[in-house]
Amino acid sequence: MGRTDFGQMNCSIARTVDILAEPWTLLILRDVLMGIRQFDEIRQDLGISTNVLADRLKRLSAHGVVEGRPYGAHPNRFEYHLTEKGRDAVPILLALVAWGDRWEAGRAGAPTDVIHTQCGARTALVAHCSACGEPLAPDALEYRNGRGARTGRGTRLLRERLASRRRPR
Repeated sequence: MGRTDFGQMNCSIARTVDILAEPWTLLILRDVLMGIRQFDEIRQDLGISTNVLADRLKRLSAHGVVEGRPYGAHPNRFEYHLTEKGRDAVPILLALVAWGDRWEAGRAGAPTDVIHTQCGARTALVAHCSACGEPLAPDALEYRNGRGARTGRGTRLLRERLASRRRPR
């Protein structure tokens, strides 16, 4: 049985999941973000097999999330860096950190502190409205069909339900 192609679903979450939501992939992105960029270093840090790491890096590169840059005297050795698309995924990683610190860190506390270099304070991701700046709380959100909405696999009921809930403004 083949892997479901979430990238073909008409849903931004499904398309993102198709590229990023695999545990090794997220941990690879974490390592690259935090400066562990060479293949052997990533493999050593994660304890991941060579073939799985190569596969995940190839997929991330193919989707433009990371780019390999040759280093040293060996032309087949690369350091991996986040592209603009990869840097745009950082809030996803920070959201996972914030959730994990709150719900899974336990008494030991957060394994990593995220420090905002501009003010020097420990920080965590907090979602705010891009228009008014207010915090985004689940009960303060409404979902509507967007310009690209269509019904299909992964959205068979969703589009119809969103259309029926539309409130006049």
